[in-house]
Amino acid sequence: MGNFNLAAGIELRSSGDHDLGDRLGPAHDQASGAPGYLTLRAARQSQARHSLSDGFDGVTNAANLLSDESWSYRLVSGARVSGADVFALRQSADLAPPPTPATWLIGADAIIRTGTGNIDIAAGRSVRPQT
Repeated sequence: MGNFNLAAGIELRSSGDHDLGDRLGPAHDQASGAPGYLTLRAARQSQARHSLSDGFDGVTNAANLLSDESWSYRLVSGARVSGADVFALRQSADLAPPPTPATWLIGADAIIRTGTGNIDIAAGRSVRPQT
């Protein structure tokens, strides 16, 4: 049998819009202290009005990278939320008309980062700054 690593995971699904209205940093909620995967999937639009940060000593551009490992993020809008594939997107014909549905909107003051983890983003339409 081969080696494998078991990682923690948190998945938040929405059959409508998803709004990351509060600052979020998964490292502070780690039961085991090991990094994991945070997955945010919305069938329609997602928006980050506040920061999503892990692996830093604060949530500013001047924050220092910590030596600990940090979580990975999987951010999906326009998602087929009922399936097992976290990156599966709905068909274009099933999406509401542009400009907003199936889009990831990033707030002007939002910071989305992780120290040593990965950030994977999928959108049915686009990823753009919030105006």
